[in-house]
Amino acid sequence: MGLSVWEILILLLIVVLIFGMGKLPQVMGDLGKSVRSFKAGWSEDDAPGATAGNDNAPTESWFHTLKSEQVHHRCYQTRQEAMLDIFECVEAFYNRQRRHSALGYMSPAQFAAAKQAA
Repeated sequence: MGLSVWEILILLLIVVLIFGMGKLPQVMGDLGKSVRSFKAGWSEDDAPGATAGNDNAPTESWFHTLKSEQVHHRCYQTRQEAMLDIFECVEAFYNRQRRHSALGYMSPAQFAAAKQAA
């Protein structure tokens, strides 16, 4: 059974974040069959190309928030330190405590509690 596209992308991201770009060719060789089947199944119609400029707006907005609220206020000594700090920011604060406009300016925990109470 092959890996899904998302499993491959997540695995590659983890390898790059932990080991750097140097390990990527080795991992790609190990994932050769899955990558080849993914490439074969991806037609030109499905491939990303020239699209509207606002297609990536939510992602760009999220990265702007992360950088302006967390990264630009720190001086990281190592990549590991940066990864741990960003992970903690996203998992412990952004996804649990930070108020989000899409949730009526409630934190995800408050939104879940309000939804459960209703």
